Amino acid sequence: MLAVIVLAVGLRLALGLVEPMSTESDGGAYLAMATNLAEGNGLVDVFGNRAYYSPGYPILLAAVFLLTGPKLGAVLAVNLMLDAVSVYMVYRVSRAAETNIQARSASKWIQSTHSLALRACFAGGGLSAARLSPLWKHPD
Repeated sequence: MLAVIVLAVGLRLALGLVEPMSTESDGGAYLAMATNLAEGNGLVDVFGNRAYYSPGYPILLAAVFLLTGPKLGAVLAVNLMLDAVSVYMVYRVSRAAETNIQARSASKWIQSTHSLALRACFAGGGLSAARLSPLWKHPD
């Protein structure tokens, strides 16, 4: 399991180094919200919106920014941590689904659907490792 998490985090790190992080669109809004919150200006994006985006991710980033300052390296570190947690959660769900035929079928469908896995990777960062879940099964 640890090898799969390390592989997923390593792939995400490589992607983060090859493909520069965008500070435009949603990424910029979350970065601005976290920076504003860490500086005591409230949960406000670059356009002054207070309730347009989900607050969870900016609150997490703001807590990190209190320690590091608003740096893209800190954002990458948080994303790597979230990737590891996501892979572990997918592992736990796939293990639980082994005993239920409907859940097992649904998980196989999601794993085999490339566009859904790709969307999950962008949304959750690292969930594309669900495609590796057959490696997690123990021999019976």
